[in-house]
Amino acid sequence: ETGYLADQSAYIHPERLPELVKLDSPALHIMTDFKNRPPVTTTQNVLAKAAIEQMRVAQVRALIVVNEDDRVIGMVSALDLQGAQASRVANSYGINIAELTVGMMMIPCDDLPTLNIKYLGSARVGHIAKLFHDLNVNYLIVVEDIGDEQVVRGIFSLTRLRRQLGENL
Repeated sequence: ETGYLADQSAYIHPERLPELVKLDSPALHIMTDFKNRPPVTTTQNVLAKAAIEQMRVAQVRALIVVNEDDRVIGMVSALDLQGAQASRVANSYGINIAELTVGMMMIPCDDLPTLNIKYLGSARVGHIAKLFHDLNVNYLIVVEDIGDEQVVRGIFSLTRLRRQLGENL
């Protein structure tokens, strides 16, 4: 049966989390959950310049790097692609910085720290802040066990943490 939309109808949207949090707020309030906001991905053969443009358009500061089978092989951030590291890597390959690819600059999976979502139910924002400090990283990957496979479920970003705390750490 068809009909007409009622004026001022409500609509379904992903859960809205608080814009500002405190150190004792639930950690999940600062996690980007890929069930609600799919990750922005790229491949390792994409030029760094194109990846930076992709981030700008998508309004993100990092991309998940996937292979031809759509499996995660690493991550790359705007900071990685635009910082002094980019010049060092280009020099090490003996190429112009414009020829750098995501694969040359990405952080491979085995260098990406993870947290399992099953342990985050009681975690607080302060716990995540301490992990960022202790591990000296800008991102923490959240994984979930589905069957016998580990799946990337989301991400914690130091930038988002700072923004939602309303301060610098």
